[in-house]
Amino acid sequence: MSHSVFIMKASLFIGLLLYSVNSVSAQGQSMLFTFTDSTTASFPLSSIQKVTFSESALILNLKNGTTEQWNLNTIAKYSYESSSGLLPLTGNNPVQALNLYPNPSSGEINFEYELPAKSNAGLYIYSMQGALLRTIYQGHQTKGKQEIKWNNQTDKNGPLPSGIYLCRLQSENKNCKKYIVLQ
Repeated sequence: MSHSVFIMKASLFIGLLLYSVNSVSAQGQSMLFTFTDSTTASFPLSSIQKVTFSESALILNLKNGTTEQWNLNTIAKYSYESSSGLLPLTGNNPVQALNLYPNPSSGEINFEYELPAKSNAGLYIYSMQGALLRTIYQGHQTKGKQEIKWNNQTDKNGPLPSGIYLCRLQSENKNCKKYIVLQ
């Protein structure tokens, strides 16, 4: 199955579980799978209902009712791609190095970032449709390294189901966004 390829903004490498995202918009994005035999498959994020993992497989449930499943050993990498033309966040962004781990996660997630000066900051979780699901932190923070743990609960105190979510860290009108994959 061959699909068009867009500008890559993020990657998750199975095995190393190295995940980083610089893309900032869900509109116009797709999930691209590259297999060990060099074939590829691509799906618009808007068509994906949920992504789950078993011990040996990645399972992709699409909104049209179909399910795709791949053995993790056959996936060389998968990545989120954007045709939105958005560039990675760089320059004078006061939020530096937002790290999320583990990602993907099936439980608690750790957020680490550094503020070069004391600042008001907010850490938020959104659905892929843009709905705010959780305000993890909102308030004043001191200069330096910040560490926050999140127990995967929504603002309504229920756990989020498996899927892809957007984490937004905002500080003094600057944003840093990364994707979270919940298993």
